Amino acid sequence: MAAHAQSAAAAASGQIEEVVVTAQKRVQNIQDVGIAITAISGDQLAARGITSTDALAGVPGVYISSFNSDTTTTLTIRGVNQNDFGDQEEPPNAVYVDGAYVSFIGGAGFSMYDVQRVEVLRGPQGTLFGRNATGGLMQVITKKPTEDFEGYVRANFGERNLWNVEGAVSGPLSDNLLGRLSVSTDQSDGYIKNTLGGPALQGANNVSGRLQLEYKPKDNVDILLKIHGGRDDVKGSIAYDTKHAVIGPNGMVSLASSNAQYAAFCAAQFFGAVPTGNSDCAGAVNPAPNNPYVTALDNPGFMKRDVYGTTLSTTIDLSDSIQLVSVTDYLKLKRNSSEDTDGTRLRLFNFFSNMDSDQFSEDLRVQGHSEAWDWVGGLYYITINHHILTGIDGMPDAYTLANANPNVLFPFYTKNAVHQTTDSWAVYGQGEWRFAENWSAIVGARWSDDNKKININPSCTDMPAILPACAIGIALPGTVQGDGYSGKRNDGMYSLKFGLNFHPEKDWLIYATASRGTKGGGFNAGAIAGIPESAESYKPETLWAYETGVKSTILGGTTDIDGDVFYYDYANYQAFTLTGLTPTVFNVNANVKGAELEVRTRPIAGLSITASAAYLDAVAHHVPSNLLGTGVDLGDQRIPQSPPWSFSIAGSYTWNTLGGYMTVSSDAEYTGRRYFNTVNHPALQNGAYTIVNASISYSPGDDDRWQFSLWGKNLSNTEFASTGFDLTTTNGVETYTVSPPRWFGGSIAYKW
Repeated sequence: MAAHAQSAAAAASGQIEEVVVTAQKRVQNIQDVGIAITAISGDQLAARGITSTDALAGVPGVYISSFNSDTTTTLTIRGVNQNDFGDQEEPPNAVYVDGAYVSFIGGAGFSMYDVQRVEVLRGPQGTLFGRNATGGLMQVITKKPTEDFEGYVRANFGERNLWNVEGAVSGPLSDNLLGRLSVSTDQSDGYIKNTLGGPALQGANNVSGRLQLEYKPKDNVDILLKIHGGRDDVKGSIAYDTKHAVIGPNGMVSLASSNAQYAAFCAAQFFGAVPTGNSDCAGAVNPAPNNPYVTALDNPGFMKRDVYGTTLSTTIDLSDSIQLVSVTDYLKLKRNSSEDTDGTRLRLFNFFSNMDSDQFSEDLRVQGHSEAWDWVGGLYYITINHHILTGIDGMPDAYTLANANPNVLFPFYTKNAVHQTTDSWAVYGQGEWRFAENWSAIVGARWSDDNKKININPSCTDMPAILPACAIGIALPGTVQGDGYSGKRNDGMYSLKFGLNFHPEKDWLIYATASRGTKGGGFNAGAIAGIPESAESYKPETLWAYETGVKSTILGGTTDIDGDVFYYDYANYQAFTLTGLTPTVFNVNANVKGAELEVRTRPIAGLSITASAAYLDAVAHHVPSNLLGTGVDLGDQRIPQSPPWSFSIAGSYTWNTLGGYMTVSSDAEYTGRRYFNTVNHPALQNGAYTIVNASISYSPGDDDRWQFSLWGKNLSNTEFASTGFDLTTTNGVETYTVSPPRWFGGSIAYKW
């Protein structure tokens, strides 16, 4: 996808756009960069009705999973991921906003408004960016203050009381001071009905704002101050669809094939408990087992989140060819959330998490260029401070005591206080040497030193009149939940990059790279910590990535074709599974191989087509069935959220009519089968599916000042889950997050 979407008038004329990116800390045509990159412009985001990071789609080899109304967002790039939802975790794929790194997975899902472009880089990063990243990164570049007075307002509206309004005003405040104010509100009712009453589930309620002041005291000095904040307050924030599941003799979980099989499993697992009718082992009935958009939850959940911060970016031209750049950032995240984990009207397991965290980072670099060289050298420091209170409320209410199968009740209440600090510094650099005509070589290196400390103060409360759950299974002596934990680790790591670029002729690039990516180790700190101290910490992961690719502009400059193949040798991949009810990250080795193809073409005036395809074989080796010392070696397992095949195609056609321009657009995305767990339980997967979206817009006149649009998302009303969890040992079900159904709406935009 192009990073600069053209106006309707330009598109109708058949002009060819240039895709400009800053993936190598300098402005370049995307076709000249020897990295697998996809760039999406802010205009394209608006045309497709994309208002948050979790809705990004169509990037080959990339999958974004978000649940709990964006409470947690994880990014998978070419099989590199970490599916742990623990708030203390850092992801292996970095997210940057205006050059500042976002360390919180609870802050990676945010409103996308007044955006210039989004760049997704695939492959290890760290020799050019502040924070090292094993698998790649996404950087969001917002629109900056302008020298001319301008602005816009856009309103999206649609079914389920969807109402999204965003706007910005920008211009000079004095001779050497520019400003830009951007605001956004995103609201909608949920799309899942709770038969027990209350609000529809999976709604949205966000207000965000951003103020930027750009000061230029001298011709060679540019100082940009950004102050931003956002608030979410969602009632009915989460719903899970449930399906009956059984555990096979090999420990793998499958969906129940018959009522008789399920009844036998319930009786064996829960000491004679017998489901009645269509109930699960605990006695709860899914009110619409074939309709994921209808449920019955005693706890509809909520999510309250405040995110605010400031970024100070300073650029000083030391000479015509050398710049000093400083990016100083502070980010604060406070969030309270609750959800009905068991997905039923029975009060069995309610998960909660209260988070109060902040980070400070400084990225200081010097960069320069000459006829033969482009180079960057930098120092980076980040400190992250987490205060987290998380737990499971499993205390049954009166209804549950009266209606649940008593042999399933396991009443307990955990409240785990987690304090984790991270202090990391790094030195990094990369240079590109044009050593011969049409040839250049790239060398980069990085050294990082990560220091992490954690203190876990757990608690566990029983309902002893029924069962002393803490004493017999939740907080056993020798486990973190029973004894608590204090630990620290220091990881010194190095990253490398070697690359070779060859331009055999104009508009052709052939590149090859070998890169070493790293991510530091960490700690497990879930709402239940029923693991021994030996499983509490996990080691750093290391990835050697080998890639070769081709980028070409052909057919008279009307078509770009980019393709690549790659192989990853993954040591100590930080895999994720549930150990009983304990979220656990552990280390195994892995290999990933794949290929990607992107095509952008404008074959005739007014018609633009973008298509992509990705093949992925992502396998973790010698995966244990559990981490309690009683499991078996399951051999190779597919890495979660890594479909073997994915395809996308998007097209738009613009023509003159009614004194203006009309544009029709459509896009489709096919995603192959995905597993949700490193242990590939047959029940924890989503089959292949295709999503189709479309829109039509009209701009009167030739200046695009006004635009009117109608759009439809998920036109085939395809049902799919973004992730799932195994609860067979608690109430005999699998739970799945449910993605939005078909949705219609429109928008009106005005700019000046």
